[in-house]
Order: sequence, then structure tokens, then C-alpha cells
Amino acid sequence: MKLRFRSTPRPAPSPRRLPAWAVWTAVAVAAVVFFVCNPEAVPVFPRCPFHVLTGWQCPGCGLQRAVHSLLHLDVAAAFHHNALFVSALPYMALLGLASRRCRRWPRLYASLTGPAALCLVAVAAACWFVGRNVWGW
Repeated sequence: MKLRFRSTPRPAPSPRRLPAWAVWTAVAVAAVVFFVCNPEAVPVFPRCPFHVLTGWQCPGCGLQRAVHSLLHLDVAAAFHHNALFVSALPYMALLGLASRRCRRWPRLYASLTGPAALCLVAVAAACWFVGRNVWGW
């Protein structure tokens, strides 16, 4: 019986990408921490440096409280804390799916990451920034 060896070695994994299990473990740990600890009550969570320095709310202000509310299935409270984040969740989910299947759906991935989509996201964030600081959204 003769043993056969591969003539070409397997390609080495890219050093830039984390293993999937490490990413999902970090997401699970963060979800447990945000579920158990309320960012409004626990002083360990960092405060927004932009808000601390200027007194204005950046587009990300309220994100930690929104995640905590979403994990407790309180969508109304999450929307109150950061409406931009809650409104962007379907886009982020579709982007995640399209990035995993970019070879299968290249046009969808290109349309979600193209210049027009990025400009739309930037305009939405700018409108949210102005709206919540000028009109008190």
C-alpha cells in the first residue's frame, strides 16, 4: 500500500482575520455584559468623549443604552435612546449577509458598499446629528 501526499500544500490562513469562534465569543460576552448591566446605572461603561467635551450628542450617543434595551426586547426604549442605530439594524443585517455571500451576490454587495450607499449613510448620520442637537430628537 502506497501513501499519497498532496503535491501542493494548503494555503496558510490569513493573519489579518480573526477566527470566527473568537469573534462570536467576543460578541456573546458583550451581549451578556450588556444584558446584565444597565449602562445608565453601572459607571464602568465609558461616556462619549464628544458629549463630555462639547455637551452635544454625537450620532452614536445612547448606543449602549439602546443595545441594553434591545437585548431586553424593549424596541421603543431603544428607539428613544438612539433611533439611528435601531433604524440602521436592517441595513447592517443585510450588509452582514451580503458580505458573507459576496461571491454569490456580488451586485447586492456592491450596491450596499458602493459610493452611493456610503454617501447615504453619511447623510443620514449628519441629519441625525443635526436633528438631535438642534431640534432635540
